[in-house]
Amino acid sequence: MNLPPLEEHWELPWPRLDVPAYRDAQVGAWSLRSVPLLAGKGYFQAVAVRGIALYTMLTRHGGPEPVTVMCSLPMEIESNAKHAVAASGTVVVMGAGMGLTVFNMLKKPDVERVIVVERDPEVIELLRQGADLDSWEGIEKLSFVEADALAYVPDAPVDLLYADIWDGLGAPEGLSDTQAMQKNVRAKRVGWWGQELHFARWLLEEGHGFPATTERFEQWAVEIGLPLTGPGDEDYVALIAAVAENYPEKVGLYVDAPSPAAQPEVDETDLVESVEAPDGSCITLRRRGDAYGIQVDGREWMATESVASEEALARLPCERMAERANPHVVVAGLGMGFTLRAALDALPADARVTAIEVVPEIVEWNRRYLGTYNGDALSDSRVEIVVGDFADWLEASTEPVDAILLDVDNGPEQLAQSSNAALYSTDGLRTLAARLNPGGLLAVWSAARVGWFETCLDEAGLHSETHAIEGGAAGAPEHVVYLISGSHPNASSGSVGT
Repeated sequence: MNLPPLEEHWELPWPRLDVPAYRDAQVGAWSLRSVPLLAGKGYFQAVAVRGIALYTMLTRHGGPEPVTVMCSLPMEIESNAKHAVAASGTVVVMGAGMGLTVFNMLKKPDVERVIVVERDPEVIELLRQGADLDSWEGIEKLSFVEADALAYVPDAPVDLLYADIWDGLGAPEGLSDTQAMQKNVRAKRVGWWGQELHFARWLLEEGHGFPATTERFEQWAVEIGLPLTGPGDEDYVALIAAVAENYPEKVGLYVDAPSPAAQPEVDETDLVESVEAPDGSCITLRRRGDAYGIQVDGREWMATESVASEEALARLPCERMAERANPHVVVAGLGMGFTLRAALDALPADARVTAIEVVPEIVEWNRRYLGTYNGDALSDSRVEIVVGDFADWLEASTEPVDAILLDVDNGPEQLAQSSNAALYSTDGLRTLAARLNPGGLLAVWSAARVGWFETCLDEAGLHSETHAIEGGAAGAPEHVVYLISGSHPNASSGSVGT
């Protein structure tokens, strides 16, 4: 998969963590999968990377919806790095996770033994299959104990206890859980994932504010009764203010939180249906009053209240196709049917429209729930529905078309499935342009302008117009439609299948 160059930053006073070579795997209720993401923010650093890259996600399945509990994002790497550096002697790690911190601890010459306490053996087997656990450097120092972290009692003295058993960063129970673990482990030093956010909470509650000082950190450690890693490290303590600035909502979980009675009312959303997509992401259809919305892994993807940009994605190119005889238009990504509806309204009676959707349930949702919103677009005789991956259709079909309306993602930087990333690369754009008839148009929907994508358009030799579209609902953000024409001389050599 060809992705744009990634610009990485590491200006922290300790080494960056190495990341194991992960591959997609699933064991029981747990999976590892690689997903292209735009992930600029770190933990201590406001900007850790610029660009889109493949990151590996650890996801727990089996509940109403899959839950991603860890990811190899810059935030995870930065938030664990200081604790990996602190490891020496005998180390107890509570929670195997993706093995990121353990992978780095094992490499340290001053680490003699690492005991990982993990209650789910499927997680350990997943690391064997998806991260080549048994080939890790220093693997002879590693042992696993299948037990509950809150109940584990070691059989020998421990130099460092590191706890990371929570799904979310800065979990409110992190402090009390770590205190309970330390009662059993009695380690010489202790750390837990997200402890900096708890310290920030204490600083604000006590009225100390920032900048933090080593004296305040030592005072806090005494008050909570834990021999923490960090006291005396001025660089580390000074950086905690940056964590609070980067994650104010996490600090806000603890500071000045209103009582439940004072919480503002929010609109309830009812889960209508949910489905697991081919790449493992969870897609849900939800209803709020008379409106519907589709979410991917909990993120709002589209809603019936805001459709102006989806309609513009079709209207801008299809109005230019109106005088053509028998124009053939491809709608890549059915969504809630608004792009398809707008295409049908703009095209002549002899047009053909091929709508391609990878998730069959979304097609069914359009028929069962969304037809009243999109004018029963699927019932139009000009429409052919193809259930499958757009990239597969692109590779299998040889017929040139007059327009391709690409809306399979929330734009180049917010992908619905990882394989779509290749569509927005230079080679992918050349392939798309090569499928157009002379004078044909490619329209790409995006949540915002994307600089590296525009660079790829230039590299592909394509002409593009950028249209900013108002959201169409109160408070809705401005979206972008790229209208693209012209083809590179070597367009036929491109491929989106790698």
